[in-house]
Amino acid sequence: MRASLKDGAFSRVTSRAPERSINAGPTVARCERKRAMDQVDTLCSSTLRIGILSTASAICLSLSAVASAQTLDDFCTAAGKNYTQVIPFEGMRRDAGSIATEVDIRKDRATQYPYDTFEKQKLNLLREVANARLKIQKKEQEIADFKSRYPDGSTRPLEEELSKLKNDDEYYAKKAVETYNREKLEPAWDAWDRFWQARAGLREYFDKVLAKLKEAKSNPNTYLGANPSDADIARLKSCIETIESKINNEAPEHAKQEFGAKNNRDGFQALLQKNQ
Repeated sequence: MRASLKDGAFSRVTSRAPERSINAGPTVARCERKRAMDQVDTLCSSTLRIGILSTASAICLSLSAVASAQTLDDFCTAAGKNYTQVIPFEGMRRDAGSIATEVDIRKDRATQYPYDTFEKQKLNLLREVANARLKIQKKEQEIADFKSRYPDGSTRPLEEELSKLKNDDEYYAKKAVETYNREKLEPAWDAWDRFWQARAGLREYFDKVLAKLKEAKSNPNTYLGANPSDADIARLKSCIETIESKINNEAPEHAKQEFGAKNNRDGFQALLQKNQ
């Protein structure tokens, strides 16, 4: 991160010189003034260094921009490549490559969570909850029937059985679902969501590349210089059209993977919310 001088720093340093006591002698006063001036000198030197570094950085960035300007050969070389390497603009090609790498990383993680497998496991757990609930309902009905037949009879043993069903069977079945949601389904949803976002990001980046290619085709002088020959203009146009064709041909596969990732993400979201 480039250092910067905050507004008002100069006034803060000069105004923060130590206050002198009324009884302070001239030697103390001189020392205090010298210390304050030393602070100012240090700050001014730092400001000068920052200004020099900022100017140097700006010059380097300008030279870098000139050096990285695309040429006709850059377009034609890129036209012979595929995927992110087909992008002729160096900075965009580098950025797209980084996004593509992130896509691969997130895809590897997401595919560790196959939806069908996790759906079956969640449904099995919910079935256990339903079975526990059914047992409770049957026990409650048994208690009601007993009371109707034996109004003066004791239902304490049955009540204890009911309590055990609620506190053990149903409780632990529900806890198993909560744990599964937290430890399995939430990480699965997160993995597929991240993969979907990366895929969408890569598609959007290729859209930006196509827009810039269209601009380049409309303004060949930007890359060919003033008064380019008809042959060079035709060659640039041909290379750009080849690049556009390759990007557009890969677009359906990008869209398919993006849709698949989103579909799985939405599926895990619904599975998280499913409670019966």
